[in-house]
Amino acid sequence: MPCLLVKSFEFLTDERTSEASSDSSSKTGCLPGDSMCTMEKDGTVVKCSSSKDLQPHPKDERRFLDCTGSKIQIYTCPPNLTFHPDNKKCKWQFIL
Repeated sequence: MPCLLVKSFEFLTDERTSEASSDSSSKTGCLPGDSMCTMEKDGTVVKCSSSKDLQPHPKDERRFLDCTGSKIQIYTCPPNLTFHPDNKKCKWQFIL
């Protein structure tokens, strides 16, 4: 998998999701044309809140949402790292 280097973050695995289907908002939980909302393969509806920043994924602590652009992007932290919303970085899950 390709890696992405972001200014204030560690190396991140690029795992972008496809845009939500706009044909049925009742199936996806997303409004038609809402580029800040998507449904993942497992059926999880992922939406950006009103703030335009990096946000934690609703189900997976290793993943986070990039809500800074015009379309939601979902990224995964490298193995053994989790996303910490307080400082918007991937950090070690535990400290020995």
